[in-house]
Amino acid sequence: MSKLFVMAKVKVKPGNTQEAKELLTNLAINSESEIGCLSYQILASEKEKNTFITLER
Repeated sequence: MSKLFVMAKVKVKPGNTQEAKELLTNLAINSESEIGCLSYQILASEKEKNTFITLER
């Protein structure tokens, strides 16, 4: 069975960073409970403000 990796860049409007972080955290929790999802990570970009990177395996 092959493994699929998905990476997404999520840019957030200034002032909505905390709300976006909470929504992405809930998305990760729900995704990890799905069959086939091995992990779901959310990373805050160090180079770009108001930007998150999501990694799903």
